[in-house]
Amino acid sequence: MLHDSPPPRKFLWPALLSIPLLFCALPQQAAAESAQTLDKTAIVKQACGSKSINFDVKLDDTQHELTQPNPQKALVYFIQDLGLISTHDLLGAFTTKVGMDGAWIGAVQNYSYFSVYVAPGEHHFCVNPQSHFSPGREMEFAPLMAEAGRVYYFRIRQSSGYEGHGLEFDQTNRDQALYMIASYPQSVSKPK
Repeated sequence: MLHDSPPPRKFLWPALLSIPLLFCALPQQAAAESAQTLDKTAIVKQACGSKSINFDVKLDDTQHELTQPNPQKALVYFIQDLGLISTHDLLGAFTTKVGMDGAWIGAVQNYSYFSVYVAPGEHHFCVNPQSHFSPGREMEFAPLMAEAGRVYYFRIRQSSGYEGHGLEFDQTNRDQALYMIASYPQSVSKPK
């Protein structure tokens, strides 16, 4: 008895032949999406201001009050804590410029803080030592997705460790920030 075989399915052959082409195209598409040229200058311009701008800084030890939040804006504090090894003890004042979205917005000196209101949305911050003595890493960056009515605290810290001196710039918790604000003078800066 002969078995009738089903007729060949012509429509399957083109589909089967296209599968290898699909596997060739996927890696090329993934490589194109992940291939981005990183431009150091563009990253710096996105957050920092011009190299030529420096600040005069005065420390006001009479101000230890919190700035009142604004319901339409976010409030951001920048607090400098020199850490265990203080270059101030060795070399004098240590001033750090703070940039936001491509412009310098102020500076802190030694152990001090300042605050600014920012519009809700994405922001890019950077810190850069203005002082003649510069620790190993000269710039640090941090993003923020700011929400209206919220308060954010960033800590700028000089560190010394296994790899030498450096600058750290990160968000810190509210309790630590409030302790430092109560302990440190307010930094009042203006461009030179």
